[in-house]
Amino acid sequence: MLKVSCVSYINSYPFVYGLSTYSNLKKQIELDLCRPSLCAESFLFNNSDISLLPVGALPHINKPYKIITDFCIGAVKSVETVILFSNYQMDDIQTVYIDTDSVTSAQLIKILFRELWCKEVAYIAQSEPLLRLPENSAYLAIGDKCFSLRKEFKFAYDLFEAWHELTNLPFVFAAWVSKSTVSHEFAELFNKALEHGILNKEKALKAYIHKNEKSDFNELLSYLENNISYSFDLQKQKALDLYLSKISK
Repeated sequence: MLKVSCVSYINSYPFVYGLSTYSNLKKQIELDLCRPSLCAESFLFNNSDISLLPVGALPHINKPYKIITDFCIGAVKSVETVILFSNYQMDDIQTVYIDTDSVTSAQLIKILFRELWCKEVAYIAQSEPLLRLPENSAYLAIGDKCFSLRKEFKFAYDLFEAWHELTNLPFVFAAWVSKSTVSHEFAELFNKALEHGILNKEKALKAYIHKNEKSDFNELLSYLENNISYSFDLQKQKALDLYLSKISK
């Protein structure tokens, strides 16, 4: 049985649904749901065979691996859940508190300040959500917490929109990565299970959304259908290559 780590955010519900319900696969895997940073940790420390890995962690893998499947967590327009929140305009921001849930966004914000906004700021790791910020500061948040944080701040800078302004490319936040020992046959079956989930986003949301979720169901379904782009195509591969080249600097 292969161990699979998958992000526990709403944008991954279709993946979870596909892997949990696709009859030819579900009995062959042990599925673990966790924050993106823990998905990366699990794969890096050999606790999982396949992981929905934040792409910012790819340079840290020192063992043979491969990106598998036709799917990812990506964006081709505003992503809504990777946001720099602030009560100050960009010119006035001097300090950025960075959500530690994902290394991808932590690297991306540094690229954007360096190459798009052309300013130096101080960065502080932040493990808990922030509702109040010091003067001239901002908070980079990722994931489901962004839905409730929007009403707390005057400004919300969508990191995908900033990346697209800089590069005119889509973006890949996380990709499916496997150990090189995973067979081609299993990878194809895994891909079919993910496709099954992507084709059933509404069922996935109904299956896993918390009953006390404050956000409107239709709003979340629209988020899955319109803000998250799941196909890992040639343009996203190009964007990923560019991102990796930039963080190598």
